[in-house]
Amino acid sequence: MISSRLSIFIKHWAFACTLAVALTSIANASSGAIKVGENAPKFQLTTLEGHTVSLSELKDHKPVYLKFWATWCVACLKEMPHFTQSYQRFGNHIEFVAVNVAINDTLERIAATRAKFNLEVPVYYDESGELQTKYDFMGTPTHVVIDVGGKIVHLGFSADETLDKALQKVYEEVAK
Repeated sequence: MISSRLSIFIKHWAFACTLAVALTSIANASSGAIKVGENAPKFQLTTLEGHTVSLSELKDHKPVYLKFWATWCVACLKEMPHFTQSYQRFGNHIEFVAVNVAINDTLERIAATRAKFNLEVPVYYDESGELQTKYDFMGTPTHVVIDVGGKIVHLGFSADETLDKALQKVYEEVAK
């Protein structure tokens, strides 16, 4: 009896979660969420070491790859080797920016995760949530690739072939 009730509860809970994600997606689609082809929202970020940088400084000479992540995000951690490999391959021609979303995270946990994955990529901390709001994303991980002209050329939630193609494309544009 209990397992039957639990099964029904889980099915209803899963349906409610799916419905919430779908409604959020619809709301974002009509609310002005960022889209591929649009100008990337401007921002200013601070590194874990306290250095501040803006999008205009980053994209002056290179495309930009923003990865929004968190230490508690299982998918984010699973993708870290891909992020590191991409940085090793394209880091001389693309500005890589690891943006910790600062939700239920501490600087100590971020530093430990950075050490665990031997991240050489600059790590930024969006403590105010301003960048998350400007990029109107739904969760972590989120990947945004911005060309040297400031246009968004990729927006996705997975380190996959589509992301790799976007990185290759912006790399080819500046490596000529």
